[in-house]
Amino acid sequence: MIMYTVVLGILAELFPPSSLSHQDSPYIEDNPKENDNAVLYESQMKVVSDIQYIISRGKPSTIAITGRWGIGKTFLLDRARNELRNDKSIIWVDFEPWRYASEEAIIVGFYKDIGNALSNSIPGIQHVTRPLIETTDKFVRKHDGSGIVGTFIDMLRDVLENSKSPEVQIKSLLKSESKRLIVLIDDVERSFDAERIFRTLQLSLITKNITNVQVIFLFDKEVVLSARPTHFSEISQSASEYLEKFVEREVFIPSPRPTELRQLLGSLMDRQHDDIVFDIDDNDISNEMLNTIATPRGVIRLFNEFAAFRVNSAGGDE
Repeated sequence: MIMYTVVLGILAELFPPSSLSHQDSPYIEDNPKENDNAVLYESQMKVVSDIQYIISRGKPSTIAITGRWGIGKTFLLDRARNELRNDKSIIWVDFEPWRYASEEAIIVGFYKDIGNALSNSIPGIQHVTRPLIETTDKFVRKHDGSGIVGTFIDMLRDVLENSKSPEVQIKSLLKSESKRLIVLIDDVERSFDAERIFRTLQLSLITKNITNVQVIFLFDKEVVLSARPTHFSEISQSASEYLEKFVEREVFIPSPRPTELRQLLGSLMDRQHDDIVFDIDDNDISNEMLNTIATPRGVIRLFNEFAAFRVNSAGGDE
């Protein structure tokens, strides 16, 4: 691993990528949303099929897509989402908890994003979304921050004595409009401390009693488990028991086999063959190196280092 990293570092220093426009660039964008036409290998196709099936059924209500960094969690979810693009009953909500600096802000942002998604998808429902956001803001402003999620759930059920709570109104709205809400919470562990990861997972408890709502978390399981709050780290509290408090079904993305990573590298070379000519092919890469690279993102970065080497070598020959 150290030797592989050193080699890539030397290549990057000696042959930095040339200045090219995005359209003319021989490099592969290291962004899941820019690679929606990439060829899937066998284990990836199974994961996409599993995710698509779970969302199509609408059950269970909370799912976690887990795997190590760079394994393709966001990419594979986007592929499944694309397969469901013609299902007009689904309202998608992309919630990014890492954008918020505090527990209170996470909750406010969570409900605002849901309210905005409902408003954008179903005209004329401000009578639901505006009270939802206003009530959330008012509650958070006057609360001291301790135990806020549990208290917030109770508040949603009890604070409006003479009218339906936002929770009940959302449930009724989704039912009357024959809609389903899918809330995607990506990068749960991104720049978070243990307490904020825990509070983000607790968002699943807020929506648990709302019919036709699914929450899908994406995270590195090992990172999330290592960040368990101290009161969940006792010997009697296993890792699986901890996650089961928030997640009903886990879809684990396994590490790809060397043959699958080689297939991916070959497909990238074929895809860019009009922009750059390589003097190697995917069969020149050993299984040992592919096992070290380990992830699709690692393959993309290796390809870009090879591309940088070839582009700059060709430039030096002119």
